[in-house]
Amino acid sequence: MTEMTEKVKEGLLPSIKEKLTLHQVENSFSTMTDAKNLPASPLLVLAKNQGQAHGRFSRAFFTKENQGIYLSLKIPAGPLDPGQYTILTAVAFSLAIEKLTDKKPGIKWVNDLYLNGKKFAGILATGQLDTQGHLKEIIIGVGLNYDIPQSDFPKELQEKVTSLFADKASFPKEVLIAEFVNQFFSLLKKPQEVLQEYKKRSFVLGKEVSFVENNIAYTGIPKDITETGSLVVETNLGTKILHSGEISLSTYPKDF
Repeated sequence: MTEMTEKVKEGLLPSIKEKLTLHQVENSFSTMTDAKNLPASPLLVLAKNQGQAHGRFSRAFFTKENQGIYLSLKIPAGPLDPGQYTILTAVAFSLAIEKLTDKKPGIKWVNDLYLNGKKFAGILATGQLDTQGHLKEIIIGVGLNYDIPQSDFPKELQEKVTSLFADKASFPKEVLIAEFVNQFFSLLKKPQEVLQEYKKRSFVLGKEVSFVENNIAYTGIPKDITETGSLVVETNLGTKILHSGEISLSTYPKDF
C-alpha cells in the first residue's frame, strides 16, 4: 500500500469536508480487506484496479484499470445497521451523480445502481466487531464502472452492465469520489431523509419480482421498504419481508 499520489491528493483533499485518512493501492485484492487491516478510521481506500473484485455472494465483477472507481470507506459504528449503510451509500452516490451530471441513476434493491436498464455499480457493507463482540466499525465497499467503453465489456455482459460514462468522462473520477464522500457524511447526520431518497430512486417498488427463499420460489410485488432497508413483498404465498438476498425482475426500466 502506498500513500496517495499527489494528483489524487490534489483532486480529493481540498474538496472533502470530512477529516479522514486517504490511502491508495495500485492493484487490490479487496479494498475492503485493505480497509480492515488499516487502523485509521474514518478511512478511504482507493484502488486503481481490483483484480479479484467481488460483490455479494462472492460473485466476481468485471474491472478495468483506471476506468472504474474501486473504493472502501471505513467509519466508526453508529446507530445504523450495516445494511442501512448500503442504502445510505446508494443514495449518496446517486445524489453525487445527479449533482455533477444530468444522469438519473435507479436503485435495484438492495445494493445496485443502474443506468439505461443496466448495472453500473454495486455496494457491499459489513460490520467489524471488537474483542468484546460489539460492533466497532463499518466498512462499505463500492465498485463503479466509470468510463469503461461499452465494447470493452465481455460479450456475456454487454446487455447487463454499463458505465457511468459509456464514452468519454466529463470530469476526473476524483471529482465524483469527493462529492460522494461529502454526500455520505451529510446524509449520516440526517438519516431520516435517506429512506425517502432511496424509495424515490427504487425501480422495484410496484414491479413484479421473483426470488428464492429456503428453496421455495416466490413471485410478487414489492410494496414498501422498511426503515432498516428490508423489502416488503406481497407474494403468491403471502407477505414476505426480505432482509437480504436477491430479487429478479422480468424487465428492467430503460429510464434509469
